[in-house]
Amino acid sequence: TILARKLSEPWMEYMNKNLKKAEKLSLFGQDNIRGTDSLTELEKCLNMTVFRPHKISTKLWKKGEDWDVALTSVEITKKNDQQPRVVATGGKGTGKSSFLRWLTNELLNTSAEVLFLDLDPGQREFGLPGYISLSLIVKPVLGPNFCQPEPKWEKSVYFGDINVGNNPRRYIECVSLLVKSLPEASKTPLLVNTMGWCQGLGLSLNTEIIRKVKPTVVVQLNSRFKKKNYAHSLSCEYLMSKPSSWTHKTPKLSYSLLEFNAVPERKDAIAMTSKHSWGIPQASILRDIQT
Repeated sequence: TILARKLSEPWMEYMNKNLKKAEKLSLFGQDNIRGTDSLTELEKCLNMTVFRPHKISTKLWKKGEDWDVALTSVEITKKNDQQPRVVATGGKGTGKSSFLRWLTNELLNTSAEVLFLDLDPGQREFGLPGYISLSLIVKPVLGPNFCQPEPKWEKSVYFGDINVGNNPRRYIECVSLLVKSLPEASKTPLLVNTMGWCQGLGLSLNTEIIRKVKPTVVVQLNSRFKKKNYAHSLSCEYLMSKPSSWTHKTPKLSYSLLEFNAVPERKDAIAMTSKHSWGIPQASILRDIQT
């Protein structure tokens, strides 16, 4: 016997009242279905979409083929009695958040806690927009950012903007404060979420983040749309050859670089927007729901 109940949560009421019909979440591509069939009336009655694998290009969550390599690298670092530090990089919509959620949940299977350094004030995984934070995660992270569980504890720094380009020096200072607040001699895995801005000033800021965090692994997610990618592989050699705009000395770095293909992309996608990847609303809508 299956008992189905309508989910009633404050964030769902907000979405129903404030989102336009065109902006409703359509995870299974309901808007792309043409014509009617025997399931159409059922969908109208239940206000849902029945997934048709022969008609719809799926937007269901999918793990990357090579993601287990990152998990193995973390486990090797732990066996060497070091703290694993993983920085996820890539352009907008390449799957950084999905990768970090998966890795967080995998690590929670063997570790009681995971440290999460969230450095994207415009599209946060935990907390309010305009902040960056360091959180201790003890429960699995599932679904979009506005329905994540509360961290065990969180240290937040108010940046005051969702666009780091408006005050890059203050942004780097905020990042430095959080990096300095990392627990000393901790072996708890640290995961770092970065911005999707990967060109020009965005490249300089994200490379500075890597220098300050001193990771053991950098994961670079690459899109088949070249405009969404970094111009170079973010190897140790490349970063150490680039002068810093914020520090006089370039620290010595030693980490493994793992380059993966972006998972959200579908073969029929014509652009790297939310419409052509996961069907999730634009960042501005997610920020409103979080707030």
